[in-house]
Amino acid sequence: MTKRAKRLLTIVTIWLFTFICAGVGQAETVIEFWYGETGDAYVNAMNQIVERFNNSGRGFKVNITHKGYIGGAQLDQFLTTVVSGVGPDVAYIDGTTAMEYGITHNIVIPLNEVVPPAVLSGLNLLPVPKDAWYLNGTWYGIAMRTDSRGIYINERLFEEAGLNPRAGWKDIVEFDQIAARLTKWDASGKIQILGFAPKGNNFAGELAWLWAFGAKLYDYQRNRPTLSTEPKALAAMNWILSYAQKYGATARTSDSMFRNETLAMYLTSTTQLERYPIEVPDLRWWVEPIPVPAGEKPMTFSSTRGPAIPVCAKYPKEAAEFILYLLQADVQAFWFRETQSIPANFDAFKQILREVRDPRTRTMIEQLPYAVTYPPFFAKVVRPAFEVEVERMRKMEITPSQALENVERASLETFEQAFGK
Repeated sequence: MTKRAKRLLTIVTIWLFTFICAGVGQAETVIEFWYGETGDAYVNAMNQIVERFNNSGRGFKVNITHKGYIGGAQLDQFLTTVVSGVGPDVAYIDGTTAMEYGITHNIVIPLNEVVPPAVLSGLNLLPVPKDAWYLNGTWYGIAMRTDSRGIYINERLFEEAGLNPRAGWKDIVEFDQIAARLTKWDASGKIQILGFAPKGNNFAGELAWLWAFGAKLYDYQRNRPTLSTEPKALAAMNWILSYAQKYGATARTSDSMFRNETLAMYLTSTTQLERYPIEVPDLRWWVEPIPVPAGEKPMTFSSTRGPAIPVCAKYPKEAAEFILYLLQADVQAFWFRETQSIPANFDAFKQILREVRDPRTRTMIEQLPYAVTYPPFFAKVVRPAFEVEVERMRKMEITPSQALENVERASLETFEQAFGK
């Protein structure tokens, strides 16, 4: 090879090396997003949102991986992955998981560390989407969506009992009377059609009935549950016990019973607004607000799901930018139109409320200003303890007041470890 050829080859080699290095240096950042929802509408809606974001010229892209619901065994796997340092930049989980494991295991990067305070304070969220993710000045993530709960009514069973399925009830006493009229027994004393029961509903495992009675269950100054010192909580427990005494300790509702028309009233969330018309098209149903005692404010229970930044995130600032994009009013309104799942953004909420025509959907959405959600450690500590003790109460092994005291006693260690004695 001539000197000229060698020199030319060297120049070409250097040029190619420089070009390749420049290309590597300019490689676009891609953040990993683990998405935790199921159902075609939820999956398709988020795919479209991510695609829109990737086409918006933000300087980085989002790669979405569908994980289904991140809970149970999947949650354990997720936590192990995060701790090992190989997880995503954004994880879509529920607010209680983000807050509780954020407090006890430091699994998330607080948004306070990557988002300016003025931006966070300017977020216009519904009350529960904030309460579920924010505690003592720390944002453990932000809700993408929330939900509401109400009483779903089988119109045919109401009509057969001589009741107007759209008349509602003035208070929980009248509700109990309606439930009794709807319940049918066979000759052997077995329930054929159940009007209602406190157990089995999508209502925080009966714990939310205490809120329905107006009880204050958590002291945010001391960070302690207050079940045993709240008279209205005791009133709710006595009400739950009254159903066990009237219909039996095993009486319970379920989604399958409502679909099969052996249950007249079922308390569940807005999720079924989209599913019942598709999955049980012949079922005639209506929706009414949750009953409360006379003089108490309306009430519903809300849960949330949304994005958080795991401690293993390689690109936390970009993750935060994507999270804030998910909270934009136009994105949230699109989300509702595609999924019928209630947005967290208050401006989007007001927008979609004007668009809703189905009175059943409006009934559910209009309860949101009165919504409550789990305080810290209620979902994974207080509720399981409550479910054990309320069953013992139903079997007449302990009194309602003893059940509440036992729940607090069983939960105390967790709160002392998290917040100090």
